[in-house]
Amino acid sequence: MKALKLLVTLVVVLVLVVVGGIAAFVSFADPNDFKDKIAAEVHAETGRTLTLDGDLEWAFWPQLKLKAGPLALSNAPGFGDAPFVAAEEIQVAVATLPLLKRQVEMDTVKLYGLRVNLAANAEGVTNWADLVGEPDDEKDAGDMAAIALGGVDIRDAEITWRDAASGQNVDIRKLNIGTGALTFGDPIAFDLSFAAQANKPALDSDVALVGTVAYDLGDERYQIAPLNLDIVMRGKHLPGGEATVKSSAAVDIDLDAGTATIGELSINGLGSSLNGTITATDIESQHPGARGTLQLGGEDLAA
Repeated sequence: MKALKLLVTLVVVLVLVVVGGIAAFVSFADPNDFKDKIAAEVHAETGRTLTLDGDLEWAFWPQLKLKAGPLALSNAPGFGDAPFVAAEEIQVAVATLPLLKRQVEMDTVKLYGLRVNLAANAEGVTNWADLVGEPDDEKDAGDMAAIALGGVDIRDAEITWRDAASGQNVDIRKLNIGTGALTFGDPIAFDLSFAAQANKPALDSDVALVGTVAYDLGDERYQIAPLNLDIVMRGKHLPGGEATVKSSAAVDIDLDAGTATIGELSINGLGSSLNGTITATDIESQHPGARGTLQLGGEDLAA
C-alpha cells in the first residue's frame, strides 16, 4: 500500500515538473524568435508566403493562448500581388486544465481586420484550389466530452470575389459577426451585418441579420427563433432607386422527420407584404415536397 502511494506521489510530482517546465519555457521563450521557422513551414506545406509583421504572443497557463497580427498569406500564382488572406489581429485561447478532462473551453475567438480575396480565373480555377486537399474519411477528430466557446467576435472584415469568366465582382465590406457564448446544448444568439456591392446585377446593399439558434443533436432538430433580416438595396433598376425589405420568421428543421418549416413568415418592402407559413417535406430525398399558406398584399404588386 505504501509502495502504491509512493508511486502515485512520484507520478504527480513528475507531471507537475513537466507542466511546470512547459509553462516556464512558454513564459520565458519569445515566440517572435520562431517567426522564420513558422513562415518556412507554411511555405513548405502550401507554397505560399506567410508574412508576420506584428508581434506574436503566447501563454500556457491558465490558458493556452495565441495572439498574432498583423499577418498575411500570399495569393496563388497568377492572381496578383494582393494577399489571399490578411488580418490585423487574431486571438485564440483555450483553458488549460479542462483539456485533461477532454473538455474544450475556449475564450471568445477574436478576428479583427480580416481581408479575404477570392477569385477564379477564365478557366474556372480558384485561388484556393491548391490549398484544399482531398477529404480523408479515415481521419477521426475524436469526440470531446464537452465543448464550450466564449463566442465569436469578428470586426471590420472584407471579402472580395472576382470571377474572370463571368466578369462578376462582389465586395463585402464592414462585415461584423458576433455570438453569445457557445456552450454545447445551449441556445446561441448571433448577429451579423455587412455592406455589399455587386456589378452583375449592379446593386448596393446593407444587410443586418439577428437570431437565436437552438438545437438537439440527438433528435436532429434545429430551430432559429426569432430570425430577423433587414436589407436596404440601392440600384437603378429598383423603383425609386432604393428599396427597404424587413423580414422575420421562425425556422424549425427536423431532420429525423425530414421536414423544414418556416413559420410566422413576414416580409415587408416595396409597398407590399407577404405573410404565411411554408413546410417542406422529405427534404433529404430526391423528390422533396412543400405546402403552405401565403397572403400577399400591397398598393402596387407589380412593383
